[in-house]
Amino acid sequence: MSEDQEVYSYDNILVNTSLRKVFVNNVPIKLGRVDYNILLLLMQNVNRCVSRDEIFDGVWEYSHSCRTLSDEKLLNAHISIIRTRIKQVDENAAKCIITEKCYGYRIGQDFYG
Repeated sequence: MSEDQEVYSYDNILVNTSLRKVFVNNVPIKLGRVDYNILLLLMQNVNRCVSRDEIFDGVWEYSHSCRTLSDEKLLNAHISIIRTRIKQVDENAAKCIITEKCYGYRIGQDFYG
């Protein structure tokens, strides 16, 4: 995962890579290492759907062929944790993490909601 840029932002969410911190409405939120890395990957690709394969490869360095159903459920749990932590500060900001059914996730506007 490349961290050339220091700050990524969308809506009220900001990721500062030099501090390795996430802020929602300028309030710092605590994320574990994996949650932070998933959010950073999504923030580096705002308005682009990041496939589950890309997330596994970028965060865990898993290839598609070695993933299990448990791994898939683990990714879903991490996304849920990220949404919950963001929602604790700003309920609307959490809605910008969009699930693209059967494909992956993206940060951006929900065109259907």
